[in-house]
Amino acid sequence: MSIAPAALINVEPVANQVTEVLRQWILSGRLAAGQHIRQEAIAAELGVSRVPVREALFALETEGLLLRQKYKGAFVAEISLPEIRETYLLRDALESLLFEQALPHITEDHLRRAEEIIRRSVHAATPEDWMRLNIEFHTTLYEPAQLKRTMQMLHGLLRHTDRYFRLQQAISPTLHGTSQQQQQHQHIVDVIRSGDGQAALQSMRQHIRGNADEVIEYLENLQLREQAANPHA
Repeated sequence: MSIAPAALINVEPVANQVTEVLRQWILSGRLAAGQHIRQEAIAAELGVSRVPVREALFALETEGLLLRQKYKGAFVAEISLPEIRETYLLRDALESLLFEQALPHITEDHLRRAEEIIRRSVHAATPEDWMRLNIEFHTTLYEPAQLKRTMQMLHGLLRHTDRYFRLQQAISPTLHGTSQQQQQHQHIVDVIRSGDGQAALQSMRQHIRGNADEVIEYLENLQLREQAANPHA
């Protein structure tokens, strides 16, 4: 008796799958900042028991996407400017470390792969596609550092900045600035290829800090508009 191909799919632990679904719901805004998470409702909607949902909530809490309140349960974490600034400071530190360590080991193959990602990003149809390719570009240039634990830490931070980017896109749904990002990515590749490591490192840091400044400025202006609209809140 042969086994249907479908029976071989979704062998990943259920809790991991639930975690990914809830993570995407938070990043996309389906679960809004401050929203109460009801385990029973999530379990019923996903067709699973409460056990993997509980494990998923714990995992997302460690990522900073959820907060638990005693006797009240889990809530989607609010986005705060101090947290955003801290997240980007950490990203700057980790990405600079990864890139500096990777530079001596980046080959022409890595650079060709990075340029292929840039070409694919030109045709990104959604903010989600753009973010995925943006992360892929950076990790392609960081992987030669062979710092696995640092990469894991970075991926956790990238989930947070993904959330900020999606919040920005929810208000301004065009792929704002992606052409400029593609140009910056190509410039980084070109400088690496030239063999000037210090210039490459400087270009990467300017790129990361420029992205941070844009997101922070946007959210600061959004906060000011909300305060002006609700002066007694």
